[in-house]
Amino acid sequence: MDLNITKFTKTIAAAKAKAPQMAKQIEVAGDNMLCNPFIADVDGGLLILSDSGQTYWASSRGDKCNCKAHEFKQVCWHRLADRLYRLYQRGN
Repeated sequence: MDLNITKFTKTIAAAKAKAPQMAKQIEVAGDNMLCNPFIADVDGGLLILSDSGQTYWASSRGDKCNCKAHEFKQVCWHRLADRLYRLYQRGN
């Protein structure tokens, strides 16, 4: 996934300002978006191949992810990454 780093960094900063209680999780999601070359925008969400070899499909719009964190009703970086990407696309 090709991201304009300057624009994406601004997207991360704006998201952290809007949700300071989630700043750490947003930072993790943003770092993963910038460092992981195996993320693709597909079918209304992100397809993410993690460094553990697991593949996740996450959507912030449908609040869906097939990871363990989501299964246990915890915040997962996969859904946050999708949300950041949608904000980035809109220019926010």
